[in-house]
Amino acid sequence: MAGRKPDFRVMFVEDNGKGRKTWFRVGAAWKNEESNSVGIEINIGLPLVLQPHTKLVLVENTNGESDASFPSDN
Repeated sequence: MAGRKPDFRVMFVEDNGKGRKTWFRVGAAWKNEESNSVGIEINIGLPLVLQPHTKLVLVENTNGESDASFPSDN
C-alpha cells in the first residue's frame, strides 16, 4: 500500500433520517495484488462509532488522489 495511490476512497454515510445523506471520507483502500482482497486504512482523528446499519462505502478512486488527501467530503 505504501507509495501506491489508493484504488478506492472509504466513505462513511450518515443519514439524518429526513431523506438526506451526508458522505464523509474516512480513509482509503487498496486492492491486494497477491490475493483477492482489499486493504483498508481508516485515517480520521476522531473515534469512529459504527451503529447498526451504518454504511462504509468503497468508492473507486477515478481522479488519482494520493492516500495523503483525506479531507471530509460533505
